[in-house]
Amino acid sequence: MTARIGLRERNKREKLRRIKAAAYELFSERGFDATTVSEIAKRARVGFGTCFAYARDKRDMLFLLFTEELAEINERPFGSIDRTQPLIEQLIAVFGPNYELFARNPPLSRLLLREWTFALADTAERRSVPDRGAYIHRLAELIAHAQSDGYVEPSASSELIAEMLYATYTGAVRQWLRAEHPTAAAGIATLRAMLALQISGIAQH
Repeated sequence: MTARIGLRERNKREKLRRIKAAAYELFSERGFDATTVSEIAKRARVGFGTCFAYARDKRDMLFLLFTEELAEINERPFGSIDRTQPLIEQLIAVFGPNYELFARNPPLSRLLLREWTFALADTAERRSVPDRGAYIHRLAELIAHAQSDGYVEPSASSELIAEMLYATYTGAVRQWLRAEHPTAAAGIATLRAMLALQISGIAQH
């Protein structure tokens, strides 16, 4: 029984790997809009219906390509941030890995952010995208820590500041991806300059 379950799980993981690889190749080659689920299934060598055991639709398949890595890079920095560093360095440590991920395949990353914008309004699709609320909460904890250390105005809402900083990041990363050949270093440099302006406004004087 255990052996059968183990084999079944390995088969499921292998099918998921092939589906993700096929989706990545086709979205990169043909674009998201021109690719069909049947084409993904054919290239992945799985049945058409099998695709829907892993993703509810084509948009979900796009998210699958990023879900695991985004979840990791959105969580990992918060556990290793050096609280003795200036706030801006802490924020770059949080946001920077996203630029590095998106820079690997800018066309596919543009598709991700385009589709992600609309998916966030659909709670049924939240399982396939990082939890924005949890991310904002972790940012707010970072801000609250800076407030307790006297670096940020304590009367301001840490949650509101976190929302503001997150909005700056999301706007900056989308603008950065509009470049023909976006590099992570260039995107992070622009974000750093924008965050510096905001931090000067919330700093305790």
